Parts: sequence; C-alpha cells; structure tokens
Amino acid sequence: MPGLKKDPDFMRCVFEKKWEDQAMHIKNPIIPGFHPDPSICRVDKDYYLVTSSFEFLPGLPIFHSRDLIHWRQVGHCLHRPEQMEFPGCQYNGGIFAPTLRYHNGMFYLVSTNVSRDGVMKPGGQRKFCYYVQISGRPLVRTALDCSGGNRSVVILG
Repeated sequence: MPGLKKDPDFMRCVFEKKWEDQAMHIKNPIIPGFHPDPSICRVDKDYYLVTSSFEFLPGLPIFHSRDLIHWRQVGHCLHRPEQMEFPGCQYNGGIFAPTLRYHNGMFYLVSTNVSRDGVMKPGGQRKFCYYVQISGRPLVRTALDCSGGNRSVVILG
C-alpha cells in the first residue's frame, strides 16, 4: 500500500513466529475473568459489550467503554430469578452467544437458551421472553440486523 512503512521487527515476528518480541501496549485480557462470546455495540462515542453467562445469575453481564481498552461493568441483562428459570439445566447449559444492538433509541438483545432447545424472543407470557423451538435442536448462534429501517430481523443459525 502506498505510504505504508514496513516494520522490520514486525515482519521478523511474522516470518520467524517470535511473537514475544513484539511490544505489548494493551493489557490482555481487556476484561479479566470468564467472559465468552462477546457482542459489541457502538452508540455514538460509547461501546457496550455483553457476554454469555450460561446458567449463572445475575446473567449476561454488560460492560461499557469509550476506547475499547478500558471496560467497566455497568450491570446485567438478567438479574431476577424468574428471568433464569432453567429446570434441569446442566452445568454446560443456559444462556449462550448473546447479540446486542441499538436501533431507534432502544437496545435489543437476543440470545440462545440451550437448556430449552430454542431461542429467547421478546413478548409472550412473560415480559422478559418466551421460547421458540426450532427443529428440536438448540441454537448456538444468533444475530440481530437492525439495518432495515423500521424493521429488525433476527437471524438464527
């Protein structure tokens, strides 16, 4: 690329596989502890991140950052016992792979509950969620596309 300087130290690390030679400027992990399956959403100058929490309450921790390096936990999406009713849930079940989006002044979150063989969705009997079973198998990936104007699409896979 024009104007791009080649860094000989970086190139040596790439070709000789000596990654320890690179200077670290950011402490890793940026969010210490166990926070798998992060979903990041940007709103103006703010970034919000939510991660899987499995069967643990409070669930789906929410973090905030302005620079993607320094994160502060600001709460949980699930904080009441009635939001986390997982009868017979095993240690590897519960809430997986959340997706957080912001659209028209509101945050939206979709997530898979692998303990119930379905995906959570707003509405239904509870104000929190109801379950939709799809082909009798748990869904591990969800996505929320808010780019369609006033319509949002939940993508399941």
